Amino acid sequence: MLGHHSIQQTEEYAVTEQQAIGREMQRLRRGLDTPILDENALKLAKLEAELMELRKHMAYVEKT
Repeated sequence: MLGHHSIQQTEEYAVTEQQAIGREMQRLRRGLDTPILDENALKLAKLEAELMELRKHMAYVEKT
């Protein structure tokens, strides 16, 4: 009985433990589903966006 006073207490702990494991697994799953972007990737994304804006501006200037 794992040191508990009764089988019922052991069963209650087992249910509680399963619920806690389920919550932790959901947190882990959410963490794994979230893409990890490091600082360099964010900088690259910003530079690419800036480049696209410059290209749009240059295309507009060439038309006029």
